[in-house]
Amino acid sequence: MSQNTKNNVSENPCGSNIDTVEISKIGNLKNNEEIEFEDALVLAGFGKYNYRLLILSIYSLLAAIAEVFSVGIIVATSQCDLELGVFEKGIIGSVPILGVIASAHFWGYLADTRGRLYTLHITIIGTAIFAFMCSFANHWIFLMVAKLFSAIFACGTNAVIFSLLGESTLQTHRARFLLYASTGIMFSQAVICAVAYPTLQLNFAFFIPFLNFVYRPWRLLNQVIALLSILNYFLLKCYVLESPKFYVSKGEHDKGMEILKQMFAVNSGRSKDEFSVKQIVLNEDENKTKSSNFFQSIWNQTTPLFNKKHLKNTLLIFGISVPTYCICPPFSVWMPYIFNNYKNLGEPGMSFCEMFNVRTYSGNETIFTEADLVCDDTVVPFTFAAITGFACTITVVSIISVVIVKYIGKKWTYIGFHLLATTLAAIIDFVPIEWGVVAFVGMMCNVVCMGITTSYAVELFPTYMRAMVVGLSMMFGRGISFVFFNIIGGQLMNNCSNFFLYLAVFLFAGASLGLFLPSDKKPTENKCDDVSSS
Repeated sequence: MSQNTKNNVSENPCGSNIDTVEISKIGNLKNNEEIEFEDALVLAGFGKYNYRLLILSIYSLLAAIAEVFSVGIIVATSQCDLELGVFEKGIIGSVPILGVIASAHFWGYLADTRGRLYTLHITIIGTAIFAFMCSFANHWIFLMVAKLFSAIFACGTNAVIFSLLGESTLQTHRARFLLYASTGIMFSQAVICAVAYPTLQLNFAFFIPFLNFVYRPWRLLNQVIALLSILNYFLLKCYVLESPKFYVSKGEHDKGMEILKQMFAVNSGRSKDEFSVKQIVLNEDENKTKSSNFFQSIWNQTTPLFNKKHLKNTLLIFGISVPTYCICPPFSVWMPYIFNNYKNLGEPGMSFCEMFNVRTYSGNETIFTEADLVCDDTVVPFTFAAITGFACTITVVSIISVVIVKYIGKKWTYIGFHLLATTLAAIIDFVPIEWGVVAFVGMMCNVVCMGITTSYAVELFPTYMRAMVVGLSMMFGRGISFVFFNIIGGQLMNNCSNFFLYLAVFLFAGASLGLFLPSDKKPTENKCDDVSSS
């Protein structure tokens, strides 16, 4: 083995040596001036750059999803200015889901053909522009269109950042890093509340004649949310590199090598010229189909997912995405309604579902008509506290899931969370109301499996179709969740107890699908175990 190889390995920046077998393997490949990509990634080290990328990935997801989740608060606080009724609120509240469905395919295609970082720059700037435009809405249709396009761009960030992070992380840490990154999604609701509460406590109103609207705190909130994405753009522009695997998969080995050298320099603190790998081999399928026609190119990029070789994995990823996306995201929109009912109408002795039908409970008639209501665009502190508490709970569970994956693997973690959610959905209306609320929150914790589904999408498909399959699986899961979004309200009020039993069956089917997932590959090497022990 050459001296250069010894230097690259023995002084690994993560502070631990690679197993002797792995050193020998890499050394033999180096002597032939040809090395597999995963081994080149090992030699680039694991350290400062990887942690930097993880932190910025979490922030990217947080900023993007915060814009999507803000729609509930924006609708509530703008209803008087824009004269929003029930119909308008429903339309505006559902357009983020439509944005995901409409755009996920395109962002996957763009990331797989033009690059992960290139696509992220576009999606982040687009999110900021349309989030800022929301603050100028003087009609509900204006707000709806602006929210639709901000969700379209935010969806791109959500889908692509996982591919970039996964391809830049060692295989031994990849699954855990993707799960850590998903905490950005979980915590985004808490961030929105932290930003929205002090902003909405301000009391000002300025009429702007040439724009024909009154500038109030909810408009400022949109602009603050836009600033999160603007900051995100500059952070990624300055501190994040393109996926080296993307360049190698496109045949641009020199560019991929340059990225690896820069990663090596940041991780080790040494000159990038000391990274002595000469040639990289990518042992996976490559997309050899080229087309100058845009739509033909999208078709060529998509059809391999459904050929005989990849069809099973494609359907499996789509299948496990459905229960993951169809519980927490749709119910999140209804959380203010559910928690407000619990606070204002829940009584000891009730079940969870009885609080949605209080007009016949204990013989008391409580009937409100729309004419009795005065427009009130105040979001009470209890709503912020409830949503923040839920977001923190999901974040903690997500972090715990990373530890669980380390011991039992992704497959059984996915199955375990869905079996737990099945049990909680089944008992939710058969326990006292206080425990029913706990069971409701616990049921939604299956959303932490988003990171697991994404991890499988990264592992089971070659580089040139990874972003596409992540985007399409997200589109499929969100598409089904759009149906849930529209039926939850009616089911809670008219068929609540049976509805949760149906959800239990639905979640059990999701857990059963997990049995078809491949078991985790247990590495024989001990590469950079500092994260494992942290």
